[in-house]
Amino acid sequence: GVIEPKSVSKFNVDASKGKVTEVHVKVGDNVKAGDKLFTYSNPEGVLTLKEDELNLSSQKALITQKETELTQLNTSIKNAISPEEKATLQEQKSTKTLELEREKINLERAKIALEASQSKFGNNTIVASTDGIVQKIDDAQVNKSASTGEQAGTFVEVMDTTSFIVKGKVDEFRHDGIKVDQSVMIINRNDESLTWPGKVTKVSSLPEGSEGTDQGSMDSSMMMGGGMENPGLSKYPFTVEIPAAEGVVVGRHVFISFNAPAQATDTSVIKLPNEFLVAKEDKHYVWLAKDEKATLVEVEIGESVEMQTVIVSGITLEDNIVFPDPSLKEGTKVQVIDSSFKNGMEVDQVAPIK
Repeated sequence: GVIEPKSVSKFNVDASKGKVTEVHVKVGDNVKAGDKLFTYSNPEGVLTLKEDELNLSSQKALITQKETELTQLNTSIKNAISPEEKATLQEQKSTKTLELEREKINLERAKIALEASQSKFGNNTIVASTDGIVQKIDDAQVNKSASTGEQAGTFVEVMDTTSFIVKGKVDEFRHDGIKVDQSVMIINRNDESLTWPGKVTKVSSLPEGSEGTDQGSMDSSMMMGGGMENPGLSKYPFTVEIPAAEGVVVGRHVFISFNAPAQATDTSVIKLPNEFLVAKEDKHYVWLAKDEKATLVEVEIGESVEMQTVIVSGITLEDNIVFPDPSLKEGTKVQVIDSSFKNGMEVDQVAPIK
């Protein structure tokens, strides 16, 4: 696969905020989350914000005045001498109470208006949402007037550098052996001594093509250590995430290596990954390479643990095992190799079981 950015933050010019008058970065700059990217200038927006702030302050003062008037009326009612005077004051109190409730509603409206203005005009500087590299700035949009809703394209793009991804494909035989959160090793394709840890973040439940994916080139179909995939098998996309580290560069070609199958404590016990077994009519078989030809032999199996099955009889540690490609037939010519599992789950054509 190829190392890709996990995400790219795209910032468009919001015409309602005004014009972009200042850009604080240039293409290629490394930025941290919170760093300034660009600033709007909008004199009318600033004026609207000040008017809404003043309106809110005036509304608060008006409510304070109404509350003071009610307090004074309560005192007057308490000190009233005649029933007539007290009735008149009670009527005034009812009117003032209604006025106060109306002003409280107006206060809430003023708060909402100010919040809207603050959201729209209060922060005229846009900042980076994550650590990254600025990879695009459309200078043509600086100091340009635009109508609200006009689609001018992305103004600034920031590529996330906190983590990266590699997209791979796995054939139908190995699909069930890959799980989300499974640890993997990423290997530099040009220098296998350079490796980085990774983690599976997504495994498609649908084969390639079912999700609108392309079949890809011969090079892109090489996966999990470089073993060439059989074009007749269904392939399932999966994604691996890699934390930022020295040497992890976008565009670098890499292999995805899965943990090698666990070895038995007793070296005399034969264990095979489950995908090497062929089941037919309640019996189990394994393809062997004998005299450079494929031969199907029956085996007796034991317990199965962690995607491996104990082989009780039928093969020995000296036998060479052939991956059960659907195209295999008795007598198919095969080539014995010595690189089984050197890159995790890689199997080319034939692999020794020891």
